[in-house]
Formats: sequence, structure tokens, C-alpha cells
Amino acid sequence: MQYNIFEPWKTLDPWQEKYIETEGNCFLLCGRQSGKTAAASIKFGKRAATKKNRIIMMIAETEKQAYNLFFKTLMYLSAKYPKMIKQGKDKKTGQKMSPTKHLIHLTNGSIIMCYAAGLEGSGLRTYTLTDLVIDEAAPMAREIFIATMPMLSVTGGTMDIMSTPRGAEGFFYDCSKDDDFTHFYVSAEDCSRHDKKFLEKQKKRMSELEYAQEYLAKFLSDLKRLFSDKWVKDVVTLKRRETTIKNRKYYLGSDIGGMGEDESSYEVFDKISKTNIEQVENITSSKNHIQENVVKIDRLEAEYKIWVDTKFVSNFIMGDDPLDGRDVIKMGMWEVNLDAFLLIDNRSPISCQIDIVSYISNKHSYLVEISFLLDKKHIKGYFYDEKEPTYIDNKFDVIDLE
Repeated sequence: MQYNIFEPWKTLDPWQEKYIETEGNCFLLCGRQSGKTAAASIKFGKRAATKKNRIIMMIAETEKQAYNLFFKTLMYLSAKYPKMIKQGKDKKTGQKMSPTKHLIHLTNGSIIMCYAAGLEGSGLRTYTLTDLVIDEAAPMAREIFIATMPMLSVTGGTMDIMSTPRGAEGFFYDCSKDDDFTHFYVSAEDCSRHDKKFLEKQKKRMSELEYAQEYLAKFLSDLKRLFSDKWVKDVVTLKRRETTIKNRKYYLGSDIGGMGEDESSYEVFDKISKTNIEQVENITSSKNHIQENVVKIDRLEAEYKIWVDTKFVSNFIMGDDPLDGRDVIKMGMWEVNLDAFLLIDNRSPISCQIDIVSYISNKHSYLVEISFLLDKKHIKGYFYDEKEPTYIDNKFDVIDLE
């Protein structure tokens, strides 16, 4: 039978049929236009019609995305269970019962709701649900899931979460490794409805990573990796040294996570020959101010006598707001006076980034670079010395980022 976009329930793929009948929490990682939204609309339309008093909420980051799933559910119900859709007003309460952009009432007491989650999901914190359906979940903030998951607690409800991937991070990615979910992975290349010639053209037009994310439903960081988790585990065979060997050539690699979700990592290596290095220490920490990170590195230097260089840390001082009123940027042991830069080329910078370009601990010497974003196309930067927080040199003039 030929596929009909308005009647997708007539031509379901095997994975869709299996998913529709699956109870419990479900995780769907799908390539574009592979049928996840259609399958979810059928699953929850059928569940609402065949089970009494279901309270189903469908959400996405934007109203348009959520309504797409909701509308397809209404379309399915109108075709398969038309007499169960309440119309008009309730005779007792006078409440409007006909379908709206946000509500569908069924004669068996089931309700289907549709709302945008927004940035944090705080506007959804009032409902008790039997079913939560989250579409296009990958870019959604963790706060949304924190706000909505308690709605399922007292009913023993379930959550279906689905999306095309957006990198190996966030709540959606975490669910891909959670055994509480039944997992479905669907590539566009496995979907018979996709035109093979169209996919071939897309593969030529897009980068390998773009195509892999949009059509093959792969988490991008997995593609960028040089080494698999298994390989890393297999080669980690060294035991931590009990004592520090003095007078060795130690090197430190630092990846600073700042106050966000990312951890800071400090890795110390011993150069044991011209061709071999040996890891001797690793430290991770989270939510550290930059001065705390500097203290950690200072302590490592005191033990291993390490010289650190090449932009090991950076920090964004502001977001999108101008510098209005910020005369001095202070960070740890140094400060930079910004009076002279409140207007650069007759423009007020929209953001500022600080980089410690080099740091020689035994001299307590910092070379600091401060860069101003003038607009979306232009930046301007300056060098400062930690001991002499004054203008040293114009590193570069205004640069066209395009």
C-alpha cells in the first residue's frame, strides 16, 4: 500500500508497530522523517481511547513542535475513534469540551494535553499525569525534565522521550544509557519512505557529521572520537604511584570546566623517554571559580615542578549585555581596568573573554589576554601582564570573523 501522510497508521514499519504496543518508558533516537512523531501520535491516541481516565501530556520545546504531535493524534482519533471525541459543552458544568489547540477530551474520561515546555518547564508544574510524551527532546534543558518527571510519581506513569540527536550530552543522551527505558534506534536509511536518491544527494551536500546526525541518528561526539570507551578501558593498566619521583620532566594537561555542568580535569604525565610518557596523576572537580582552578594548578606545580603554557584556561565574563558600569574585571589574583575600553572604535563591546595565555608558577607570572566582542563579526584583543595590569600591546586590530 502506498504511504499516505494523512493516514500513516495504514503503512506502519515493523519498528513502529512494536513501539506502539510497548508499555513502560520508551526512548526513541530517530533520523529525520523516519516516522517517530506519527508512531507516537498513534500510540497515545490509541492508549487514550482504549484505556479509561488517561491523563496524557505532550510537550516539546516550542508550541509548534508540540502541536505537530498533538494534531497528528487528533487526526488519528478522528479517523479511528470519532465518536469518542467530546464536542460542544459539558451539560453539568458548561465547560467547553470540543478539541482546542491544547486539549482533547474523550468520552471515557481520558484527556490529552499539548503545551510548550519553554526554557525551564516551570509553567508545567501543576499537573498529575499517567503519560508524558516529549518530542524533539535532545536540545531541551535538564530543568524541563526535573520539572515534569514528578508528575508521574503518584500514578506510576510512564515517559516516552524522542528526538533526532544533538550531541552526546544532556538529559536525552543520558536516557540513551538508562535501562529504565526500552530503546528504539531508527536511521533514515532504514526507512522505506525515504527516497534513496534524495538521501544520496543529501549525503553529498552535507558534511559527514551533519548527515550522520540528521539522517543516521548518531550522537556527534561519538563520531568525533578517536578512541572508544572500550579501548580506553583496555589501555588503562598503570597503577597510581605511591610517591612522587623528583627531578622528572612532568607535563600538565588542564581542561577547565568553570561553573557549568562540565568537570575540570587535570592530568599529569611523566616523560620517561623520547617516545613514551606515563600518566602519574589525574584529578577532576566541578563548579570551581577560576581562582580555585589556579590554586589547584599551583599545588600540582609545587609537587611536580610543572611549566604550564598555551591557553590552559579561559573565562567568559559577560553574555549578551554591554559592559555598562563594569569598570574593573577581577579574576583571582589580578584585575584589569576597563575604563579605557568602554568604547572601542566608538562601540560598546557586547561581551568580553579572559584567557590566561601562559602561567609560570615558580615566578607567579601570568600573561593575560582580554578580547572584546564588538559585534557578531568583529573582535579586538589586548595583552596584559599580571604584575603590571596595564595596556602592553595591541595584539590585533579589528578582525572580520567572516
